[in-house]
Amino acid sequence: MNIPIFHGGSPLAPAGSLLGSCWCGNDNYCMCNPSLAIDLVLIEKDENEELYVWLVRRSDTNQLATMGGFVNVGETTENAVSRELMEEMKIAFEGSPTLLGLYSDPTRDKRRHTASAVYHARIKSGMVPYAGDDAKDVVRLKLEDVTKKDPSEFFADHYTILADYIHSHAQFSMTLNKSSTSTTYASSDGSAIRSLCNI
Repeated sequence: MNIPIFHGGSPLAPAGSLLGSCWCGNDNYCMCNPSLAIDLVLIEKDENEELYVWLVRRSDTNQLATMGGFVNVGETTENAVSRELMEEMKIAFEGSPTLLGLYSDPTRDKRRHTASAVYHARIKSGMVPYAGDDAKDVVRLKLEDVTKKDPSEFFADHYTILADYIHSHAQFSMTLNKSSTSTTYASSDGSAIRSLCNI
């Protein structure tokens, strides 16, 4: 009997593309699991109390993305944040990042099925990251301008991640308007949707 195996790739990946890989033991039992990644919403507050987010411009797609990467074997997600921050932006991170959420939609990344532990953290005003590793450039963007951009300018579901951060930050920063309606954010290709309701 043939048992279909999902090989860890995104269901949206083009036919014939590499969908990922499985780990198989000596007993021929194969584990086909999603890849574990981290992403970091990196925030800076300037002397005028204005909030900015630091993003990378990917060299492969030329899209904006939160800083991130895959977790190595034997590494915690927090340690992966520090390592990737040094590799991609040349910043030595001190302290602990705060967990924003786990993003695990199988279609979030067309390359393969990934689950990302997303954190947020602040850097000191005046600190200037610069591109390293596979980042083409680093971009400083006013936080309030993120949702004014076209979602297609962002890699995978990173527009949704940033919109979630903005929403959660607003919940703690200002009085909740009970009469406001829900807001819906979509990923760059419109496939993964997050609906945020003020309750």
